[in-house]
Amino acid sequence: MKKLQIARIGYNVISAIFFFAALLCLLFPRTSPFAVCLFGGVLLVAYGIIKIVGYFSEDLFCLAFRYDFAFGLLLLAAGGLLLVRYQTAAEYLVTGFGWLLLLDGFFRIQTSQKAKTFGLEQWGAISAVAIAVGVIGFRLILSFGGTELPRIWIILAFLTEGILNRCVVRFTVKPPGTYPVFPQNQT
Repeated sequence: MKKLQIARIGYNVISAIFFFAALLCLLFPRTSPFAVCLFGGVLLVAYGIIKIVGYFSEDLFCLAFRYDFAFGLLLLAAGGLLLVRYQTAAEYLVTGFGWLLLLDGFFRIQTSQKAKTFGLEQWGAISAVAIAVGVIGFRLILSFGGTELPRIWIILAFLTEGILNRCVVRFTVKPPGTYPVFPQNQT
């Protein structure tokens, strides 16, 4: 129970940080690569830890956190690389972020399909946002220039990833005792 609460709070905090990152990106477009790598590294490490805690929580349906252990380890590794090798990593930051978003979008599409089989009405919203995250991630992978376009896509990426995390936790993780009771087969 306690791990589930920590995971829920952690996902909500990470969502808020993604929204805040979008605002920072909008207000400070000329941030140094070192500061971006430092912020990104810390964010990815924290996000990885929250995903791993979520994986080990006692979620009844195991929907929200089903794929979070491996993805959490990947985020920890990516965050560590950003913090240790920031000079080299800066030139791959947008593309790397795109790959992480694409992968998260794929996992969350699977989550939405499982939510559909459980009868959760909001599966379509999760699926739509997950597809948007995947499309934006794919667009970031294709960004190879220093134009204004990637910055707009990065802002959209932060916003949609924050919305996706918020939707997944809100719609698929319920406190114990609030799940619907499924009728038993009576023969």
